[in-house]
Amino acid sequence: MKILLRIAKRAGVVVSLVATLAAVAGYGSPSSATELTPVLIETQPYYDFKFFDVAKDLGIDREFGLDITIITTAEQFSWRKLVRGDVDIAASCPTCVLPAIGELPTLRDFMINQVFEGFVPIGRLKDGKPERPTYHGFLEENGGDVDAALTSFSKSLKGSSWAVTPEIQKANIQLMLERGGLTLDDVRIIPFPDETKSALAFIHGEGDYYFGSLPQSVRLISAPELEGQFVLAGSAKLFPTAFGTFAAMQEWLDKNEETAVRLYAVWFRTTRYLYEQPDRLLEIIGESLKVATGGLLTAESTKAALMHFNYFPLFEDARKTYFDPNSPTYFGTANEKLFVAAAEMGQFPKETTWDQIQIGDKYFEKLEARQDLIDIINAPLK
Repeated sequence: MKILLRIAKRAGVVVSLVATLAAVAGYGSPSSATELTPVLIETQPYYDFKFFDVAKDLGIDREFGLDITIITTAEQFSWRKLVRGDVDIAASCPTCVLPAIGELPTLRDFMINQVFEGFVPIGRLKDGKPERPTYHGFLEENGGDVDAALTSFSKSLKGSSWAVTPEIQKANIQLMLERGGLTLDDVRIIPFPDETKSALAFIHGEGDYYFGSLPQSVRLISAPELEGQFVLAGSAKLFPTAFGTFAAMQEWLDKNEETAVRLYAVWFRTTRYLYEQPDRLLEIIGESLKVATGGLLTAESTKAALMHFNYFPLFEDARKTYFDPNSPTYFGTANEKLFVAAAEMGQFPKETTWDQIQIGDKYFEKLEARQDLIDIINAPLK
């Protein structure tokens, strides 16, 4: 109660005890499980989506009147669970929804959780040297000229083979190849049903490059048992800005708008632990990724993945990061490129535009209008 009164005072709002109690009731008292709203969340075994695991472990969901249940599956983005109602929201990303839009036109990415910079091609080493040219080699050759290095790397990919999940990554690969004047016909795609299987196949000799899941990429370049086998061959700059998102069916969102907005708030409060109490967050995420990576990554590896290959903005930084058209990470610029490329490849009808599916800005605006939830986001961490 003292915390709530301090919050109110800081906001310049004078409240009575009755009003304070009403505010608590408005988002659900954590002391009574019967007043909590249950939410089923499917996450994937990737860093991008693990803050809800942290929220559940630390009870942050209950601070917002929610009781989340986490279902983690290795199944690659099974939208059928959303359609059947087996889960309420599911881990997603702009490239992930592309193959599903044609069949599921009411699928929506309603929440952006981070800027993802982990789409980095992994190549092979032989006798300590890269088997094929690398972006960093071209960067040195071109005197630090990033654009020239990216173009040179792209051109060098002619005739290469890729162990990937094409339904998800085909549009990204096409955009990468276009920089060097190539098309998908200039490379060989070795298809796998999910990014864990493609990484395992890559370890066993399939393909010149792996491209996909960040936990697998981190494992390839940092696991002691794989030392000296693989190298960071490319750069995230080869692709449009990527994002982690959470998806729901529009039908669920229409009925559960309040829950959707509170989930956004849960995520932003949990994000504060990354910057204020990182050890607690890293331990929970590292443990939850054991199955995905074949073992527990070190805290250092987990921190590197979260901080160097991802950017998780705090609530106060999210608008300028995601939704400012002048931002280099504006979600519209990247999504338009992806959607145009995917439509041209026939993944969904061309009349479907990116902003029909990517609606994270709408729910963020609803959160911005909720000072009661913002106060909880900014309250002292427990």
